[in-house]
Amino acid sequence: MGHDGYFSSVWHAYHLLRFRPCRTKSFHLYQELEEEETVSLIFMIARDIEADCRFTDTAHDRLAIMDRALQAKFFLCPDLRTQLLDTMGKTLLFASTDMFWGIGCQIEDPRCLHYTYWGCNYLGRLLMSIRADLSRERHFLSSSASGKSSIWI
Repeated sequence: MGHDGYFSSVWHAYHLLRFRPCRTKSFHLYQELEEEETVSLIFMIARDIEADCRFTDTAHDRLAIMDRALQAKFFLCPDLRTQLLDTMGKTLLFASTDMFWGIGCQIEDPRCLHYTYWGCNYLGRLLMSIRADLSRERHFLSSSASGKSSIWI
């Protein structure tokens, strides 16, 4: 975590929040995770923490933590929020070999062209969900500002 109180990336936030229960037992690894800058090394340290702490969680837990980290990212960064909203109508894919977060292949891999080979793409799905929420919020705020009245039931 940076000295300004923010995580340096969503992956930092995700892994540090995910492994918070392990920070005492795996203190040295948790501290390495806090200080690491390289995303690929963050994943390696995370695997070490899982093994050291015998850590298990569910897909639901992982999705909830990542959703929370992404929500914070787009709330705190208006430029990123605008960039995400500019992708409206497009399917967002995380081209990664990770079958949970990504589509299971890198962008240069020919399998990327065939969705039958894809993984879960949960990162892309979360981003599209957040984008839809932001779009609804923007639409609501613009219709409220234009003087249209709302009826709440």
